[in-house]
Amino acid sequence: MMNRNDIGYIFVQYINDPNNGKKRPILIIRDSDEMLKFYKITSKYVNKSVNIKKNYFEINDWHYAGLRKKSWIDINHPYSIDKPSEFYNGLKHFDHLSENDIFRFETFIKTH
Repeated sequence: MMNRNDIGYIFVQYINDPNNGKKRPILIIRDSDEMLKFYKITSKYVNKSVNIKKNYFEINDWHYAGLRKKSWIDINHPYSIDKPSEFYNGLKHFDHLSENDIFRFETFIKTH
């Protein structure tokens, strides 16, 4: 079981092509016996619209979190998967947010 603010990697299906997808980092919101709830983490920020950028939280300490490049948490849509499932079984624990980013993220969530 993973903890809130842990970072994992999971296979996420493409919306337009559910037979394909990619492994992506995710931020755990809640991991219960029945379900895993999470936000996607992305490195794609620059070309997003102003409205989309409003829902992206910048991870300042992305190296500390074990990410390979500057990244943002997309809070526009929380995702969930049932447990057990093939997607949950493929989840790999990676790392977690720094204390500084956790504090900033909680403040960010409260204002959105």
